Amino acid sequence: MKTFFAAIALWLGIIDSSMAQADLTPISIINGDGVSITVQAELATNREDRQRGLMYREELPPLQGMLLTYPHPTTVRMWMKNTPISLDMIFIDKDGHVSKIVKDTAPLSRKVIGPYQKIQAVLEVPAGTCNQYNIDETAVVILPEGI
Repeated sequence: MKTFFAAIALWLGIIDSSMAQADLTPISIINGDGVSITVQAELATNREDRQRGLMYREELPPLQGMLLTYPHPTTVRMWMKNTPISLDMIFIDKDGHVSKIVKDTAPLSRKVIGPYQKIQAVLEVPAGTCNQYNIDETAVVILPEGI
């Protein structure tokens, strides 16, 4: 029902698309200094949601993002086509370790992005988040249970 009213409000122009998001799940990141950062993330757990990702979003508030999860570790290739905002992409292995970070992606780019090793999830956050919170390849992401 909540989704229905959000869709109607979006259609009427009462709210913008960034406000009509799915429920958010807190995701904890422990950076290399041992500091915990919490990102409120939409979960993309199926193929359709992962393919859509953050396409067409005009803005992404600080410390919000999207966690794309896969049923088993896999090689992932992405691009920014149809994504007009710059992101930091955090690639996470099955144990929650950050295996690669791609910072400040180019909006609307067709350049292929992704690590060569298999990953379990990708956390997409606003560009600059990793620099601001000292998130690098020494960080650990606490994935939601069941992922």
